[in-house]
Amino acid sequence: MLILGLKLLIFTLMLLPASVKANSYLFNTPTEPLLARQSSVYHISQDQDGFIWFGSDTDGLLRFDGNHSINWLNPGTASSSRININTFIFTADNDLWIASWRDGLRYHPKDKSSYVFAVDEQRPDALASQRVQTLFKDSKGRIWVGSIAGLHYVDLKQPYTLQRIAFAEPEHPLYQQRIWGITESAAGLWIATSQGIVLLDLELKTTQRFFLPMTTTSDTARAYEVRDIEYINQTVWAASASGVFYYQQDCDCFIKLPTPSALTTPRVNTLHPGKADTIWVGAADGLYQFDSVNLNWLKADQQYNFLPDVDIRSIFLDKDQQLWLGSREQGVFVGHQQHQSFELLSRQLPQHLAADASGLTTAIYHDNAGALWLVSQDKLLYRQADKITWQALEIRQQFGIRKVYRITEDPAGAIWLATDAGLFRVDDFSLTAVTTPFELTQRPVSAITELAISATGNFYLGLWQHGLIFWHPDLAIARLELTELSKTSGDQIYHIKQSDDGTLFAVSRYSGLFSKDPTKHEWRPLPLTKQKLVDGYNCVLPEADTFLWLCSEFGLWRFNRASREISQYAIAHGLPSMFISGAFFDNEQRFWALTNHGPARFDPELQRFVSYSKHDGLPDLSMQRNSFSVSQDGETLLGTANGAVLMHVMPEKESLKAPSLVISKLIINGVDHSRQYLQASGEIELPSSYRELIVGYALLDYRNPEMNTTRSRLLGLSSHWTPHDTNHEVRYVNLPPGQYTLEVEGQNARGIGTAQPLRLNIIVKAPWWTATWLWLTIVVVLFFAAVGFMQLQQINLNKRNQKLQQLVSERTSELEALTIKLKQRAEHDPLTGLLNRAGFTDRFKGLLQSCARQKQGLTLVLIDLDHFKQLNDQHGHNAGDKVLQHFSNLLRSRVRVTDAAGRWGGEEFIIAMGNCQVAGAKIFCDELLTSLQQTPCVYHQVPLYYTATFGVVSLPITVDSLDTWVKLADAALYQGKAMGRAQVVISATEA
Repeated sequence: MLILGLKLLIFTLMLLPASVKANSYLFNTPTEPLLARQSSVYHISQDQDGFIWFGSDTDGLLRFDGNHSINWLNPGTASSSRININTFIFTADNDLWIASWRDGLRYHPKDKSSYVFAVDEQRPDALASQRVQTLFKDSKGRIWVGSIAGLHYVDLKQPYTLQRIAFAEPEHPLYQQRIWGITESAAGLWIATSQGIVLLDLELKTTQRFFLPMTTTSDTARAYEVRDIEYINQTVWAASASGVFYYQQDCDCFIKLPTPSALTTPRVNTLHPGKADTIWVGAADGLYQFDSVNLNWLKADQQYNFLPDVDIRSIFLDKDQQLWLGSREQGVFVGHQQHQSFELLSRQLPQHLAADASGLTTAIYHDNAGALWLVSQDKLLYRQADKITWQALEIRQQFGIRKVYRITEDPAGAIWLATDAGLFRVDDFSLTAVTTPFELTQRPVSAITELAISATGNFYLGLWQHGLIFWHPDLAIARLELTELSKTSGDQIYHIKQSDDGTLFAVSRYSGLFSKDPTKHEWRPLPLTKQKLVDGYNCVLPEADTFLWLCSEFGLWRFNRASREISQYAIAHGLPSMFISGAFFDNEQRFWALTNHGPARFDPELQRFVSYSKHDGLPDLSMQRNSFSVSQDGETLLGTANGAVLMHVMPEKESLKAPSLVISKLIINGVDHSRQYLQASGEIELPSSYRELIVGYALLDYRNPEMNTTRSRLLGLSSHWTPHDTNHEVRYVNLPPGQYTLEVEGQNARGIGTAQPLRLNIIVKAPWWTATWLWLTIVVVLFFAAVGFMQLQQINLNKRNQKLQQLVSERTSELEALTIKLKQRAEHDPLTGLLNRAGFTDRFKGLLQSCARQKQGLTLVLIDLDHFKQLNDQHGHNAGDKVLQHFSNLLRSRVRVTDAAGRWGGEEFIIAMGNCQVAGAKIFCDELLTSLQQTPCVYHQVPLYYTATFGVVSLPITVDSLDTWVKLADAALYQGKAMGRAQVVISATEA
């Protein structure tokens, strides 16, 4: 024993130098209905086409394409017809062998009917039991079949002939043994049984039995039962209720893999090779992993158990390193490998600041001294250039700042913040409010949505709905620019950027793109002719003084400043979303686009974008507009709704292979032919009686299958591609006889496209009645029939004319009613049901004339919902729409029938109240304001409280210009905004 112990110690020491880390996986359960309902899943595998297959006790055998499952054996609904599948094997020819716990062994050739092997314990050429436990294909082309009553094999050269090992040999170690698992090494076949392990050499007709060493006196029975055996990394590994064991040639025995004191020996069901030298262990209480070289158990997040409290019965690692787990009575689990291309910054912060950095991060900046500034939730966080020392400053309670739009630096090294509460400068890590530019332009302090500082010290301050302020602190001059933005409600500057040649570029929410020569005062618009749907942009990024990158809600645009040509990048180019919030170049000059579904990197070799998701370490996919920064030493940070992340992307180490496309569903005239279709054929033939064809296709990439997109076209019918979407099927009804080719292209969640289109040739046969002689006969018959028909037609002509006149009269009445209905729709806002701007204008004119005739007064109220954009940013546009509808319903329930109420635009509403004085209008507004406080909008069972500001004006009836009324009401409204919002302000000019 001492010599054996020394040998084991030397063996262990020899293996210690290499170090293996645990693979990090994020586990979830499939949501696909058929797959999600499975109870126990005993085997998982992948075929040559890339489909994932499951053997279960609920629905037998399932084929999964990432989005949809097919019950391959198509059992009935009665429980007695269900097939319990233990395991299955695909041969090189894609034939299928299936082992069932109740229905024995099945053989499914890919192009023939299935065959069920006979069960007869008295025959050597039949199954000893209908309960088949395992299957194994050896190197000599034999399928080994292990049942609860012995071992069998089938030579694939004679696939319908079964032979039993140790038939009528009671002394043989495999005689009527329950077979749990089989593997193969150079020494022969290793067979796990209920009575230890048997090494079988069929050629030499020799056997050798091994019993696993007992570690305690209480596990004798369990030590004999070996649940699984695998040949991994040149070593034979065995699994039992007593743990994991490996074969050691020196002692010709099995040795237990030692477990640390913090780990209770798992009751092991199955083993599966992992990446590098790791092995996955499926146990009765969860999932484990160990290093097969250093013989040590691995941890994930300081825990040995990767998936606690789950009885793992099957493990499979697919071609893309997705980990699939089958459990007992808990269905399927999918493990997505975490590549950690992004790391939460909060993990580097001191513990007392980590929580502050885990929320919404709206602005990030690396200054020239190497320090880092970022705003997360209500804190301004500062990291010194040593990248170790951190400080935090509370900015909401102390300075009234709810949102920071931009952090930047002036030429003197001072740090500035553009916020919703105005302009601030950082002095000794405290904030100083700077009001000089507002005072010089005689404007009240307001939100600054963008801040840019040139190398010469020129400040450009974007104002919400009022253009921007140019300010030079040293010269004490300031002026308003781009004031035309005030003409559009809610317009604002989103981004200002200067190119290397000194030209300034600004993009706005609604008014498009502007440029400015720094030697001149005026800005000029740059119209982009091809973009009919795009009014405004989220960012502008100059490239090499030649191009401009423009972010929009309709994709990413690249504008050539010289030729004025513009090109669009969309989902078809790998972007995960059409909503682009920002863009930048990192220190390697790689171009990045930020979207509301994660960041994407442009790959020059693929000539498309590569997307990143939560599987890459991102805590959230909603990229913030100004929340990114690249330091001089290359450190790159991105802000998300759940904290800032450090970017560690290494494209050279990424696997960007093209995904494959397959036909996953084929339904002809309502009959499902999916199981009969062979992927290699690439052709289907439709009978002349064909009515409907449904073709489903799947992109076999399981990383984020719900984000895989495809597009298609049917050559012979149309050469145009459909848009990329997640609806992976097409339907064709009554295609004319002929030959067609269905072409499908796709891209996975990373934005990687298929190498070539999937092509399916479709042949629609011509019906028998298309024969020439038949049509000649029909023509003759039709000629004589037509003569007789014309005579009958002449008789009924008068009657038909009378009916026609009556029909024309009815249709005229219908058209008149439709005209009235269309006019009604044209005058009303579709979201709120109130009058739109055009409808209100017409109604106002009529109300003005009515009040003039009756010598009554008229009052106009302009209403703006307070902080509506902030509500949208925090809760989403759906919540914003819900608030608009909520306010509209309150408004509609309070106005009189004779009044006019409408949505003026965005979050602005307007009311014209006839026979109403200013005092009455103010009471109406105060009551409406109180109602908002008492009855908030409820969105997803969460109350959303909001307020509104009211501008009230009453003018003589002789003033018939609506613009004049609105302008004065807007001025009163603006005064209310400046006074703190939630106000009712009466215009000073009211009559």
